Amino acid sequence: MFYQLIMKKGNKNYQPFDLQLLNKYDGEELTTLEGIDNFTTKYKNENELKEDLLAANFINVYDLEKDLLIVYYENENWREEKFGLLFQDDKNIIEVDTIINFLKENINNPQVLNIIYNKFNNNKYKSMYLAILLDVLKNVKIAIKNNKLENIKAVKFLPYVERRNLGIFINQRFNDIIMTEGEKNELSIQRRKRIHD
Repeated sequence: MFYQLIMKKGNKNYQPFDLQLLNKYDGEELTTLEGIDNFTTKYKNENELKEDLLAANFINVYDLEKDLLIVYYENENWREEKFGLLFQDDKNIIEVDTIINFLKENINNPQVLNIIYNKFNNNKYKSMYLAILLDVLKNVKIAIKNNKLENIKAVKFLPYVERRNLGIFINQRFNDIIMTEGEKNELSIQRRKRIHD
């Protein structure tokens, strides 16, 4: 599948970039999702990437408010990648160990597992490894009884796109579960401050 990092200028109006001309480009394959992720994770955030695009005269100051997206070409149409761009702090969320650890920590939480199962079971195209993983999430008790819980490690073999989408979905949907106690306490303090200000 052919992927591209673009700026959305309007409905179905996409502006592509020759990212090879930017200083941070280092040979990444920019027509693949993994290559684009390897490139964008060199940046702290979207604003830093936009500043680089601005410095290279790819965009003007009015474009700084517009969205950067990843699109892919499928069935003679450009489609937007629903899980967006990754930046420096996002690298960890799509790592195999991060995903496996989250699933193991929530193996006795059927609500979490069902949400993940329902989100990914409806995919038109599922790899064999995603099907194995989803079977464990749907039938945890049977997997435990039959010593098949290790099938969670199917995450290791997921195609990059599936692993990426799973990691991002888990991070976005279950951020409150993933946060450390310190982060939860800090968030609670910030919320209380906002209420009293």
